[in-house]
Amino acid sequence: PIPPAPSPAPAPTSSSPTAGDVEPDPSQCGADKLQRFLNLLPTLTARKDIAAAVGDKPIRYIEPGDIVTQDMRPERLNVETGVDGRIKRFRCG
Repeated sequence: PIPPAPSPAPAPTSSSPTAGDVEPDPSQCGADKLQRFLNLLPTLTARKDIAAAVGDKPIRYIEPGDIVTQDMRPERLNVETGVDGRIKRFRCG
């Protein structure tokens, strides 16, 4: 008789924690200082005020559907807007 084939190794799941899943500390990019800007439109004035609040840090504005690089830069502030154009989230990366 032929022995049964070995069982394949289980496939990794998306819920498995990886280094890429860890969010940087919000203080690294200044995201912790910006709650007052949530749900505002990112007007030129708002963008200037956000830049002043976080200091000399790179800022990236991301709209729904934008293609963004996946490089992790903890000092970079990501400002994410919703379909209504308003600021919905601040995160480092």
